[in-house]
Amino acid sequence: MDKNPIENSPPKSIQKPVPRFIEWTVRQGGWLTWLLLSIALGSLFALPELGRKVFFDENALLTGSVLPTYRASNAIREAPLFRKSTLEAIGKLKGGAHVDFVAKALESIGLEVSIQAFNSSSSIACKNVHGILRSPRGDGKEAMVFVTPLDLRKGSWQSDEGGASALAIGYGLFYHLDTVAWLAKDLIWVVTDGRCGSIESMRVWLEEYHAETDRTPTLSQNFVRGGVLQQAVVLEMPNSTFNTWELSVEGVNGQLPKLDIHWLARFIANHVLAIPSSLGKGVLFASPLCGRVSAMAKIYSSWEKKMQSMTCFILRQAIGVPTGSHSVFKNWAVDAVTVRPITEPQAPKAQPDAIDWKVGRLAGANPDMALLGMVECIELMFRACNSLLEKLHHSYFYYVLINTDQFITIEFYIIPVVLMLAAMTLKAAVTKSSDEQHQDSPYWKEAMLLCISCHSVFALLTWLLQSTKIPPFEPPHQNSHWKIISTIIIGLVGCVELGRGSWRKVRGMDDLRSFSDALSSVSVATTAVLVSAFVSVNWALTLVGLLLIAPVALTNYPKSKLSMHGKCLAIASLSVCSPVAVLSIAVWLVRGGVPNFSDFTGVVETAPIASVIFWSMVYFPFWLMSVYVFLS
Repeated sequence: MDKNPIENSPPKSIQKPVPRFIEWTVRQGGWLTWLLLSIALGSLFALPELGRKVFFDENALLTGSVLPTYRASNAIREAPLFRKSTLEAIGKLKGGAHVDFVAKALESIGLEVSIQAFNSSSSIACKNVHGILRSPRGDGKEAMVFVTPLDLRKGSWQSDEGGASALAIGYGLFYHLDTVAWLAKDLIWVVTDGRCGSIESMRVWLEEYHAETDRTPTLSQNFVRGGVLQQAVVLEMPNSTFNTWELSVEGVNGQLPKLDIHWLARFIANHVLAIPSSLGKGVLFASPLCGRVSAMAKIYSSWEKKMQSMTCFILRQAIGVPTGSHSVFKNWAVDAVTVRPITEPQAPKAQPDAIDWKVGRLAGANPDMALLGMVECIELMFRACNSLLEKLHHSYFYYVLINTDQFITIEFYIIPVVLMLAAMTLKAAVTKSSDEQHQDSPYWKEAMLLCISCHSVFALLTWLLQSTKIPPFEPPHQNSHWKIISTIIIGLVGCVELGRGSWRKVRGMDDLRSFSDALSSVSVATTAVLVSAFVSVNWALTLVGLLLIAPVALTNYPKSKLSMHGKCLAIASLSVCSPVAVLSIAVWLVRGGVPNFSDFTGVVETAPIASVIFWSMVYFPFWLMSVYVFLS
């Protein structure tokens, strides 16, 4: 008997669900890519509503459990007298003459004093002064740092009254702490020389403190050291009075300290003086978009204010320019925060629900009351850090601050980045499989070669640019403009030479549109991989870059394949996201006003290395290849 023909037929292969889903996704990729981009933008705008209230993770901080004891010591009388004498002699302390005055003041209260002489990048001879208060109970293995940058130059960010108050605050604090019994760690007071830049002066001091003398051009002798640095507080006093605090935490390339050190400063300002606090915008961040805004709840009750504050925080991280001397401590795993007491005309008055709320109200007009309030706040901050047995390690160090009271955790703010990377990856897959007859196209090799050549040339350009770059965070050198121009010329010549072979092959191709499709797919996929590598380096830089790259990537087609609306959209995305537009926006954000050539070169020279690598090695080559694909 013949067998059943159904039984003789070969079994049909059943495709697994995952490959079927991938194939369906690629087939529907035309609208799915734009859907992913829309969801990414929607999740970005929803972030302000996903914020959590900042809280203490370190229970050992014991904040709010003790009261300040400064008023019970003789320092409460000595500090105002010292401020008055400093202000009377302020005219004789300019031009570096303050060093001996400060050193004698530190010695008079029993500190071990050292003077560190060094030459800045601008060939200015500068000096840092620091004194160490040894703990009567500790073993000298741990230390905390108090930093007061001093810049008495005319027209600087600090007034004469502010400089005198900064020295008086440190004098009163250490005069008092020399008499307490609870101090278990060494406490170091550093007065950095603002003539060489507070950030560079702080960097030089830290390098010598950690014995990196081979990298530090110092001329000092008998440099006194304490224990391992644990926490640091930087106090920048622009004036002698204040009614609010600016808190800065952003560092180089967007690095952040532990969230607890930020919340400690915020809590002390509210718990002791009942004054508001805001996120500091930094000296170099001059955009009117990110003006100082109070962090009181009634002002931040709307979504618009939260979005504005969050956007400014992300932009400061993306630009990567540090907002204070605290940024240098991150290189040695020391958590630090910059406190900048300022006067805001519209800041609300201190409420009668804090320890020294009357002092908080008077601090806006009375320098002696401002001095008293600042010493008590700094005392409680160091007393909280004094109770720690180790460095801060519990709290978040990946976060986005909406304001001083709310933050967003990484599981939420990473969503827009992941969705935009997914949209770019899907776009590359859709382009590759859009035309079945070109799936095995012989032009994939040439497209890959051209893409690698383009990125390699701009990697060389980046190296040349960095080799001519002066040390970061300083004003541009007067003879540095020609270096940038010559570097760009060398890079363009190298681009032509290295890519000449690929271009010759492209011109001889019969099907140029097929090559453009291959180049579009390869360039988008390569850029998605390179951008994803920056997520762990600077998340904010990756986000801002993707907001510019994703629209260009999704419209990355030859103009012959686009409709009139598609062409208009592609031209708009290439124009708005062009390097000239991006650099102009960066100049406007950092320096404010209408940009000129000096501003362009200044931003390029002060930009951190991660930002330079991203824009010159990733973004610019991709934009150029996208322009070529569109014009082909």
